[in-house]
Amino acid sequence: MLEKHILEAARDYKYLLDRGYPQQLSLIFVSNRWNLSKEERMILYRCIHPSIEATSIREKHLDPESIRGNILVIDTYNVLLTLKASVECEEIFLCDDGIVRDILSSRSKASKDKTLYSLTPILVSEIAHLAPNKAIFIVDKQVSMSKELCNNIKSLATNLVVETILAPKTDKEIIKLSETNPDVIVASSDILILRDSPRVFDLAGYIIRRRWSKKLINIRL
Repeated sequence: MLEKHILEAARDYKYLLDRGYPQQLSLIFVSNRWNLSKEERMILYRCIHPSIEATSIREKHLDPESIRGNILVIDTYNVLLTLKASVECEEIFLCDDGIVRDILSSRSKASKDKTLYSLTPILVSEIAHLAPNKAIFIVDKQVSMSKELCNNIKSLATNLVVETILAPKTDKEIIKLSETNPDVIVASSDILILRDSPRVFDLAGYIIRRRWSKKLINIRL
């Protein structure tokens, strides 16, 4: 459960965002007012959005049954890092846009991370359970060992049609696919991707709810 001062700070932060104040200035002001730690500041930054934006993203959400027969495009490191945070008992939050996020993930941590790669079988298995027509894994080309990750995904996908794409800019690749193919559903918690994708599915949140639901902290105001 979140401490009361964090929830009060989140309300203040959302109030300022809803009135058009710049995000960074709003975050600095609220963090100073409530004397927030670095981790508490990140909760606000990653989990609280202007009401219009949060509502827009929630309205794009699809339920698990909607994945069947469609194309699921996965922001691979984004999803794996959120799963890793849950496994390693970092705090996981249900944010105000309905997306589950951690607050410490960074793609720079992905390189040669044994825990991260050990979660790939779970990721592939859960996607196969959702029964998409095809799963396209977008993998950050700039992270070392990404090619090996792609090969690992292909080797695990015995009951799933998969494609792996090494992309220099994963967000641009995912948005392009979502805009050019009406069958595409995007799995990511990246706010930049969610803003521009017509249909989204919170894959990490879905898996966490199925396997580690007790770790979720609700920060939806």
